[in-house]
Amino acid sequence: GEWDKAIETVRRGLAKGGVKRVDDANLLLGAALVEKGLYGEAGQAFAAAAAAATDPYMKRVAGLWTAVVGRKAGGAAAG
Repeated sequence: GEWDKAIETVRRGLAKGGVKRVDDANLLLGAALVEKGLYGEAGQAFAAAAAAATDPYMKRVAGLWTAVVGRKAGGAAAG
């Protein structure tokens, strides 16, 4: 599906190097992984986004996504 294509494309770009906005790329990767239900991998992508972010706003966005992942992962484990 489209989420799979997004995940593959972003991962390929990050592996290749030269990505100008690693924080943005990891946010996109994390969002796609959340849509696929891959919460552990999504959490890693959001952590990488926060680490790469130079803008406090981007760090905050990554933190909010991390909270979303925590809630969804908890719900998935309970359900």
